[in-house]
Amino acid sequence: MKNLENLKISGHRGLVGTLPPSLFELSNLEFLYLNGNSLIGSVSENIRQLTKLIDFRINDNSFNGTIPDAIQFCQELEILDFSHNDLSGTLPSGLFELSTLQYFYVGENS
Repeated sequence: MKNLENLKISGHRGLVGTLPPSLFELSNLEFLYLNGNSLIGSVSENIRQLTKLIDFRINDNSFNGTIPDAIQFCQELEILDFSHNDLSGTLPSGLFELSTLQYFYVGENS
């Protein structure tokens, strides 16, 4: 599965729990949709390993904590949706260095 480029498990609250560490070993991922589930916990700093991500959607879950500083290493990001979670804190400064980012959604958080 290391060559996987698209992972879309969205809606119907089908996924429950935290993000498994093995998810961040899928270094070829370009599209990661985990929105509309029952995921909890924080988004790991290991996000830095997903450098090919273009579209990352984890909206409509119950993630908490802050947006990880390591998001800055995902230099290909065009769409980033963290809305409708329980995130708090300030936006990481590296987020503003993502030159390809076109859509960033973070509304409806703590």
